[in-house]
Amino acid sequence: MTDAEKDATDARWNLVLERIGDLRPLFDEVRLSLRQTQVAHLLALPNIDALRRVLRARRLPDFRLLRDWYYVVRMVERSYEDDALGHWAMYRGDCANVYYRFVERVTGLKWRVVRDHGVQWVRARALVIWAPFLDEGT
Repeated sequence: MTDAEKDATDARWNLVLERIGDLRPLFDEVRLSLRQTQVAHLLALPNIDALRRVLRARRLPDFRLLRDWYYVVRMVERSYEDDALGHWAMYRGDCANVYYRFVERVTGLKWRVVRDHGVQWVRARALVIWAPFLDEGT
């Protein structure tokens, strides 16, 4: 990835983080059990339909697609912050294999491959997956 591509990815990623806004603290925890109904409740929204409208108004993907790819990015970021996925999962009382399988389900690639590609790559990949939603109306 060239420096120009990295800069473009960073700029686009920061725009998405702005749009995510109040969802970010909920997503940063990377809780696989986090559901739409919980998020709607935590944001004081009446139901998941209201959450869907909020996401659409912010030009963000559907909840699951947004959450899952954000989680993968966050997991890679954490791994580069010297917080290995296996160690982090065990510290939380979770089984690391659940996270490894999650990453493979979302990306189609093994955790090690995704991690080795790095933060910039996984952010760029998430942005490509999210592009149809992010670019609506622009």
